[in-house]
Amino acid sequence: MSDSSLFSFMHDVSQDLVMIGEEIERKLYTDPFSVLVKARIYSEQLMKLIWRQEKLTEMFDISQIERLQKLSRMGIYNDDIFQKFNQIRRLGNVAAHESRPTVTVDKAIYAHRMLYDVSVWYQEVYGSVDFQPPEYRTPTAPSGIDQGKLQDIVQQTIQQVLQQELAKLGARRMDAEEITETDGDDQTVRVISLTEYLTNKKLEIIDNRKLGGALWIVGGWELNEILFPLKKMKIYFRFTSKGGRATKKRPAWYLLGKQESDPVVTIDAKTGEIILEEET
Repeated sequence: MSDSSLFSFMHDVSQDLVMIGEEIERKLYTDPFSVLVKARIYSEQLMKLIWRQEKLTEMFDISQIERLQKLSRMGIYNDDIFQKFNQIRRLGNVAAHESRPTVTVDKAIYAHRMLYDVSVWYQEVYGSVDFQPPEYRTPTAPSGIDQGKLQDIVQQTIQQVLQQELAKLGARRMDAEEITETDGDDQTVRVISLTEYLTNKKLEIIDNRKLGGALWIVGGWELNEILFPLKKMKIYFRFTSKGGRATKKRPAWYLLGKQESDPVVTIDAKTGEIILEEET
């Protein structure tokens, strides 16, 4: 097992996953068909680990999509993570139904990136609060491959991923500055940062994101009345009765996914309450 593998950060989760990740990287440019098959195996094993973390009863003959959908309904992850798992599953189906020569390197690179994303998410949610993900990188291509053409493929694939991420963020991300709008009824709408919203609710916040950790809200299940409405803006918190080291094991909620900057929240300036997406 090599520390040079991108997936070596999963060694404390599963040695099998690290080994599959290494095999994917060895074959990324030479056998994309096998990469898609292995990527699906990796994601299915990771999904089973999530299943166990959530203490769900193991069921025979349950499919990957059924696991994905159940965990989604439980609010374990947001739609972005669901879609990444599902894209890996679909790419595995592509490999199962297409001939080996028709599976191209760009699909393999795309699967590699999606595996990285869901693996980082797993560590952020279930791993150490001190976890710091490695920067994403594609493995070095073996000699004998047209480096110019390969570089174009890599850049196009990475650009595709970035465009998808920006499209999702662009629909709702703004600078975390206060913005006011007035509708026909003179109702003032404010867009504020998530941190400001939580502070206004007088919640105890422990923000370790700059240290590679999570954003925690200390409190019991009763905080769902404040945090669940945020789901309408695709901001997801998950409750754990045991808390974490950051909360000194006190019951708490933590923000799913890693945010480089605060998400934004749209509120009624008069009441301070969230204005749901379908109302704005």
